[in-house]
Amino acid sequence: MPFAIVAEFPLGTYRASRGEGEIDLWPSPARLHSALLAAAGRGVRAVEQDGLLAPAPDDVEALAWLEGNPPDGLALPLANVHPSTNTAYREMGLLRPGASGTKKLPKRDNAAVSLAESIMWLWEAEPPLAVRERLDDLCSDVPYLGRSDSPVRLRTATSGLRRATHHRDKAARLSTSRRTDVTVVAPRPGRAKALLDAHVAEASVRPPAERNDRAASDEVDIRPAFTTTATGRERYVPAQAAPTRPTPWESVWLLPILDMRGTERIRIGDRVRWSVALHRALISVYGDDAPPFLTGHHDPGLTLPANRLAIHVVDRHPAARTAMPSDQAFAVAIPAGATPTDLAAVAAAFEAVRVVRTRGGTARLAAPGDRPPPVHGSEFWSPSDEGLLRCWTTSPTVADVRPPRGGVWSLADSVALSTGMVFRDTLLTTEDLGLGRDSRHQLLVQRVRERGFDVLDVRRLASSSAERFAHKVPPGLVVDPYVATLRLGDLAPTDGTWLAIGQSRHLGGGLLVPVDVDAGTLEIWRQR
Repeated sequence: MPFAIVAEFPLGTYRASRGEGEIDLWPSPARLHSALLAAAGRGVRAVEQDGLLAPAPDDVEALAWLEGNPPDGLALPLANVHPSTNTAYREMGLLRPGASGTKKLPKRDNAAVSLAESIMWLWEAEPPLAVRERLDDLCSDVPYLGRSDSPVRLRTATSGLRRATHHRDKAARLSTSRRTDVTVVAPRPGRAKALLDAHVAEASVRPPAERNDRAASDEVDIRPAFTTTATGRERYVPAQAAPTRPTPWESVWLLPILDMRGTERIRIGDRVRWSVALHRALISVYGDDAPPFLTGHHDPGLTLPANRLAIHVVDRHPAARTAMPSDQAFAVAIPAGATPTDLAAVAAAFEAVRVVRTRGGTARLAAPGDRPPPVHGSEFWSPSDEGLLRCWTTSPTVADVRPPRGGVWSLADSVALSTGMVFRDTLLTTEDLGLGRDSRHQLLVQRVRERGFDVLDVRRLASSSAERFAHKVPPGLVVDPYVATLRLGDLAPTDGTWLAIGQSRHLGGGLLVPVDVDAGTLEIWRQR
């Protein structure tokens, strides 16, 4: 039977802060745990221990259940954040006005979050009866969550529960979260003991002697001690966010290239070469022990996924969600299905590389602390403005495979096939994979176009420059570089998805960059 702890805020607002005064949007499981522990240690169920009030052992056991069982879901209401607006002034320097004079320091402290209804922490299974009864008793003794002017009514429930708005991501890894995900601090086993030990240590401090009990003259705020021992983070993803269409590359990590005097921008025709140079630099961190996920070399006979680790050079772009601190950056894209071990391997190499060298140039990278956080692959680009349609233009790339034998085959078909190869794991069934190569590729082009894919413009590049846009060419493949403008239809999960197509999509070629146009312009493009 499902179980929940419900928080009802009579004033309709939640007021709390975290870190250095940042407004707290939602009360975390760790805050809930601390409030219940305070109720156990100071409420009607508290017992005397060594001259101090302390929680009863049964209540500590109930809180241990919370420490070992983070909520499986959250039911979060509609909320509106009201930032601080009113300013209060505190006069400083009154104790020693002759030293440096007095001054008034402003402070804003009326931020609040208004809530449309209650908040629920949800568990799929009910705790043991004894634990639930103790939690129920403790809930009734909690006066507030957050600040003391944020009163709350806590209760437990097993019926009348709302559907979860967010589910716990049990496989949360090093990869990035979406903007719509909720990451909260949760208690871990031993949290109650850590807080009780800190409380006893503070309460056991002897008061100062009378001769030392004087007013301080520095007027520094005295903040209560805070311990983070036995806490961790849990990620909750929106219940409706399970994508019906997978993201080919789940996260994108950016390595800003420092804008150094005398350093030229990396030109379009050199991006494959520079991407290969960064790839080699990442591998060199491990030497001969580099993992296959990083090198791209797997055991013979292993069925490979459609996409692998991809490295590109990206420019600062107004449609990018992440504000880049430099004009250009390397983008390292992590494919779907990467394991925690794969991610840890890339992260270690990512942190270690500071310089990339190739013939004719050196690129110095921002220090790890100055690099933007990873971006989810479905949210790399901002959505198009209202009234505009999202199209995409490619950086130069080459077709993935040679055209099928027989029949008519255009360059637009090659673009469609290059795009289909990115999504082939979802477009082709197990039976389809048993078809011959030519039949399979023609079917892939058909499936892509059934999803609304459209090539608006494609232009072949001079063959003399082909080697600049392909790192390695499989035997039998005719190098045919091109640039294209296209519409993806409903292939990608969102209009902000990071994508690259073509044979060189893993190393510097075929990156899709958004181009938003109105319906009239789109129709003109289609008629060209």
